[in-house]
Amino acid sequence: MPPTTPAGRSVVFSQQGGVHPAILGFMAAVILTTLAGTVIQSQFNLAAIQGLGAELSIADWLWVTVQDLGAFSPVYFIIILATFLLAIPAAALAVRLIGSARQGLYMGGTALGLFVALQVIDHLVPMPTLIAATRSLPGMAFMLAAAAAGGWLFAAMTSATRLSQHRNAS
Repeated sequence: MPPTTPAGRSVVFSQQGGVHPAILGFMAAVILTTLAGTVIQSQFNLAAIQGLGAELSIADWLWVTVQDLGAFSPVYFIIILATFLLAIPAAALAVRLIGSARQGLYMGGTALGLFVALQVIDHLVPMPTLIAATRSLPGMAFMLAAAAAGGWLFAAMTSATRLSQHRNAS
């Protein structure tokens, strides 16, 4: 049985069986950030390899990117899922306390959450950096921008208008 609010409404499903917009928004944000981050890290890794003198064709770039979507994205998905499970509720609290700049707070919260998560991971894993793209300022900035895009998507999918439409449909 899914969790319910004090009023007895399902937190996950609407009365018509649809998934709650907050759950959809959360999963969409995690998926967007995972896919964008995977593609970004692939491009930074390939650029570094090319910088060492290797010649890479467009087919090589595409092949490696597709391979990373299959091999790296499941690991990165777990990192983003865990990060957003903490960052989005923290951003929601900030939105309640501040009362404005909703999208900016979700964007900043998810980006900051990823930054902290990457710092913690890098201190725990044996290699110097788990995600090579985050070794440089531009690489880190692009990875954090992907997380911010996920925060923006969550904010857009859980706007007051969307939530009231969901409540009215329930």
